[in-house]
Amino acid sequence: MTLLALLALAEPAPDAAREGPPQVEALVSPDDTKGLRATFLVRAPPDVVLATLWDVKQFRKIFPDIQQLEVLDERSASLDVRFTVDAVLAKVRYTLRRDLDRDARSVRWQSIDGDLKSVTGSWQVSATEDPGVARVTYTSFVDVGYAVPTGLVRDTALQKVDQMAVRVRDACRSALLASR
Repeated sequence: MTLLALLALAEPAPDAAREGPPQVEALVSPDDTKGLRATFLVRAPPDVVLATLWDVKQFRKIFPDIQQLEVLDERSASLDVRFTVDAVLAKVRYTLRRDLDRDARSVRWQSIDGDLKSVTGSWQVSATEDPGVARVTYTSFVDVGYAVPTGLVRDTALQKVDQMAVRVRDACRSALLASR
């Protein structure tokens, strides 16, 4: 990697201010699980963003609370991944089945095992008028299934959305630099 590329990684993206903060809304699923939807722009082509969000090696960069992850099963457009996460009050383990739909530019997940009652969500990547900018929508619903109110889980996640958007942007920028 060149010195210029390293410097670019160390500095904020020049257009970061125009990307703006995520637009966030609290949601409730049909089964009454609290969740959230966050939409934000990323200065990268949609296919680069989708590939970055699908790449299991990027997870710990985007979600630093992940202490461990293990791919249990890998198929062409589906992964079963076991996570160990520092969830502030406790260490939590769960396994997600992640499915990629390249045509729809989406990654969807649902829990298939673990300490939590239910985890579902998705990344949806769409094009904007600018081919070098993608719109990303992150949706997540978590039901811990025990004495922690799901509203508290959602409120904690809402507080971390801005940081997550920055980390997604940084990971996509790194992917772009690596591909050049």
